[in-house]
Amino acid sequence: MNAKQFRDARHELAHTQHSLGQFIGVTARHISRYESGEQKVPQSKAILMGMMLIKKSQQDRRHARHIRKQKQKHAAKH
Repeated sequence: MNAKQFRDARHELAHTQHSLGQFIGVTARHISRYESGEQKVPQSKAILMGMMLIKKSQQDRRHARHIRKQKQKHAAKH
């Protein structure tokens, strides 16, 4: 995972540098270094970010299905 991918993933996950750092066990300064390319993103952190993105995607799909079902129920009533 390169610096831009890491930054984009953090934004997609709606984390600040500080909150992501706390979540993955590093300082906000480390996050800043990863995002600027000053320091390479460790493989373990890249894997963790990938897993977090997969989880978010799954949750988003479940939420979208739920919304569709609610709309279908509402439409059936009218």
